[in-house]
Amino acid sequence: MKIGAMTNPREELIPQLVWLGEQGFDFADLAIEPPKADASDVAPAPVRQALDRYGLGVVVHTSPYLPYDNPSRKIQDAALAELLRALQLAADLRAPLLTVHYLGAPPFFSHDDTVLWYAGLLTALCNSAAGAGVAVALENSPENKDQLKILRDLFRRVPALRLLLDVGHAHIGIARNLTEEYLWDADLSPRLAHIHMSDNDGKGDLHAPLGGARNGVDWPKIVGSLRKRNYDGTITLEVFSPDRDYLLTSRDKLKAWWTAAERRP
Repeated sequence: MKIGAMTNPREELIPQLVWLGEQGFDFADLAIEPPKADASDVAPAPVRQALDRYGLGVVVHTSPYLPYDNPSRKIQDAALAELLRALQLAADLRAPLLTVHYLGAPPFFSHDDTVLWYAGLLTALCNSAAGAGVAVALENSPENKDQLKILRDLFRRVPALRLLLDVGHAHIGIARNLTEEYLWDADLSPRLAHIHMSDNDGKGDLHAPLGGARNGVDWPKIVGSLRKRNYDGTITLEVFSPDRDYLLTSRDKLKAWWTAAERRP
C-alpha cells in the first residue's frame, strides 16, 4: 500500500509537495484546476524537481467541474481539450495515472445514450493517454442510483479504462456502502487502479477525516475487504481540513487498520 494526499488548488503547489515529502507520504495526488493549479499554469520542471527531492510518486487528478456531461458536442469537445492539456502535464511529470470523474448525464439520456456518450469521450482520451504512457482511471460519483450498471457497460466498451474507487462516494445516499460490489464485480474489479478515502455521514461528500463522521464508513471492514482483494496499490486521503493534523491522524489510522487486517486469518 502507498498512501498519498490530494493537493489544494487554492494554495501554491510546491510548498504543499514539500510538506507531503517532509511528512513521509508516498505520493502526491495533484488537483489540476484553478485558481493556482490550472494545467497551463503548472510548470512541470519545478514540480518534478520537488517530487524527486522527496521520492514522491504522483497522480494527476482532473477537475470535477469540466462539463463533459453536457449534451452539446462543442462543449464536450472543449472539455476534452482541457483533459488533454492535463494529460500532457501528466506525461511531462511522468505520472502513471490521470483520473477523471463520472458526472452522470442529462435526465433525458437513456442508459444506452449515457454509456455511448462517455465511451466516445473516454476512448479518445485513453487512446491519447496510451501514446503518452499514461493510464486513465474513472472515478465513481456520489450519485449512486444505477451507477454500477452504467459503469459495467461503459468499462466493457472501453477496454483501456481503469477504475478509481472513491470509498466515500460509495457511502452516500444508499442503505449500505457499495465498495464490496466494486471490489468483487467481474467487470470493474480487474480494472481497479487507485482508491480515494474520506469519511462522510452518508448524506453528502464531506471529505471528513477517517473515522470522523457520524454514521460514517466502517473503515476496518473496508480495509479488510481490500486486503482480501489483495489490493496493494495507491490510496489517496481526501481529507480537506485547514488543520493538517486530521490528515496525519487519518494516515495513522489507515496504517493501523491495514496492519490489523493483515493479522486476521
